[in-house]
Order: sequence, then structure tokens, then C-alpha cells
Amino acid sequence: MANRPLTRNSIRLEGQIEPRRVFISEKSQVALAFFSRSELQVILHQGQVGLTLTGQLIDGTLFEGADTVRVINLRPRPLQSAAESK
Repeated sequence: MANRPLTRNSIRLEGQIEPRRVFISEKSQVALAFFSRSELQVILHQGQVGLTLTGQLIDGTLFEGADTVRVINLRPRPLQSAAESK
């Protein structure tokens, strides 16, 4: 992917949380951003939560997307060993 359509380091959730990883598929025109669970828990609460994702394309165009998610469990997941996850 020599010509990426968006600037990865511009992506923010709620204007403050940077993604841990970003995957971009130009062929499918899809971008996936993965965020730290511990950073998300600071801004989330049980129930319906509105979230906004912002960023910038390489040509300077700003973008924004918003949606509402339903948070059902804020407790951290217990760690599983490789043997337990099979």
C-alpha cells in the first residue's frame, strides 16, 4: 500500500484516545482501528454511549464518524493461558 488514503497518526476516539493499531485495506476501502481496553474504560460507562472517531486524509480532508454502542461489562477480562483458550 504505497499510497494510503488516511493519515494513521491523526485518528482519535473522542478527540483523545489514539489507536494501538490501524489496519487499512485500500482494495476494500476499509480501515480498522484497535484501541486499548484500559484507555477505553476511562471514557465508557454501563449502558448506551455515544462515541466519535476523527482523523485526516492524506490530502488534508478531515473526517468524522459517530455512533452509539451499548456497554454491557466494564470489568477487565481474566487472562487465559493458551491451553485454556482451546
